[in-house]
Amino acid sequence: MILLRRYRLHVKQGFVRLKRWFTLANIIILIGILTTLIYIFSYLFPFTDNAFVVNNVRPVAALANGYITNLYVKNGDVVKKGQKLFTVFQKPYIYAVEQLSADLAGAEAQLAALKSTYERDLKLSENEQKNYIKLKQDDQKYTKGYALKSVSLITLQNSQQETKAAKYRWDAALKQLEIVQHQIKAQENEIKSLHARLKNAKVNLEQTEVYAQNNGIIQNLFFSIGTPVNINQPLFSLVDTDNIYIQANFNETDLGHVRKGAKVLIFPRMYLGRKMFHGVIDSDFWSANRQLVDNRTQLQNVINENQWVLLPQRLPVIIRITDPDPHYPLRLGTSAYVYIKV
Repeated sequence: MILLRRYRLHVKQGFVRLKRWFTLANIIILIGILTTLIYIFSYLFPFTDNAFVVNNVRPVAALANGYITNLYVKNGDVVKKGQKLFTVFQKPYIYAVEQLSADLAGAEAQLAALKSTYERDLKLSENEQKNYIKLKQDDQKYTKGYALKSVSLITLQNSQQETKAAKYRWDAALKQLEIVQHQIKAQENEIKSLHARLKNAKVNLEQTEVYAQNNGIIQNLFFSIGTPVNINQPLFSLVDTDNIYIQANFNETDLGHVRKGAKVLIFPRMYLGRKMFHGVIDSDFWSANRQLVDNRTQLQNVINENQWVLLPQRLPVIIRITDPDPHYPLRLGTSAYVYIKV
């Protein structure tokens, strides 16, 4: 009994001393010490509640002008890569392909005609050349005969005139060959141009049918059949579901020992206590905008700090989810808690 009474008295005295110690000043000092310790050693436990789900979002647009004739998806649909999404009015593009195909066929026929013309003119030129050579040889004979007084001067002069005329006809035939060669070259270039324009027309026709470029979910689709569309005008969004990321905004004091590839634990708020995800840091934290520039003077705005203690800068850390679970889908923009293993 005596020992029990002494123990009770000792405990009571301890509570009295503890009560005397718990003054407002001591509590403030204790809180300050704990805050300082947490601030100094927070890098050992890099944790943040400022995190949210991000995905690659691809705006879906038509690459052709016209209007929607067929729509194969609706909001919230899960689509696979290569799945058809919608079709733009195709007839003008079909007609353009047909017209260029006909123009190309006509140009190729024209080229064949020019080549036949060249072959004909080449034979004519060869004949003119042979005729000129024959007349030139006759001139030489008549010149010798005139020297021997066996050929009259008039005969020699007539032969020389015929030789000159034959030379002019041969030169004209050669010029005609040159003209046809240039026409053939121009026609070949025209055919190349038509080939390129036809390929572009076929591409434009193919672009009237829009397909999913990746696996994802259709979002923000608010149009129907008959809606006019322009080239590269975004119509809705396709949220990539193959790669899911978390953007976690950490204080700079928590990132001293964090590197790319570090393991991460993610606790989504919508599944808190039910599901935990794993991930790895996918990119370094190199971006934070603090240099604000005045638009008029182009000088930096240095803002005065109103806090007693300058708060640490937050830096974005991009984390890739390594174990996505279809039973626990991570919605774009939802919040999460993140802890990095160091």
